[in-house]
Amino acid sequence: MRSYFKSRGSDGAQTTRRGFTSARAARDAKRRLTKKIDRARRGTTDPLDVCSSRTGLPNRRSLDEEIRRELARAARMRYQLSVAMLDIDLFKAYNDRHGHAAGDRLLREAANAWRVALRETDFIARYGGEEFVVLLPSCPPGNAPEILQRLRAATPAGQTVSGGIARWDGRESPETLLSRADHALYEAKHTGRDCLIAARPN
Repeated sequence: MRSYFKSRGSDGAQTTRRGFTSARAARDAKRRLTKKIDRARRGTTDPLDVCSSRTGLPNRRSLDEEIRRELARAARMRYQLSVAMLDIDLFKAYNDRHGHAAGDRLLREAANAWRVALRETDFIARYGGEEFVVLLPSCPPGNAPEILQRLRAATPAGQTVSGGIARWDGRESPETLLSRADHALYEAKHTGRDCLIAARPN
């Protein structure tokens, strides 16, 4: 059954030893990826290998590596993990109305605003076009919508965002998890946009 998320609230805190350990591991992994992206921006590696040239965010290749690491870590440390796919609504119309340079600027500004709105342990990547993927490790299902609402509220230029959220079931592959989030996004886009919808259980 699909769910619409409209409320706001606190992110909550992980207070168990396992929670602290998993959060620290996620932060360490994120720092390693950040260093890799910084090297790419300085020209010491091929930037197309790790980041999107339009947004400076990790790209799909980086996402593929990161999501496998996060699922393995979640399985090992037994913490909950959610994945969201976000899409800027009516982006093509925005491009047509304001021009491609303005569209590129919107993508950059949205990426920067969303990075600030996320927790330190979260991971965001550009999936392609105006679509983005957010990994939310060590995040109870009830907290995920609240985090994503912050991103939606921070979207610049008066644009709205649709999203699909999938909670990892502890067994499914990265491809299946992303597919469920993508299907939930598709529902959000075709039921009026500007909302978040939870994926159906696998």
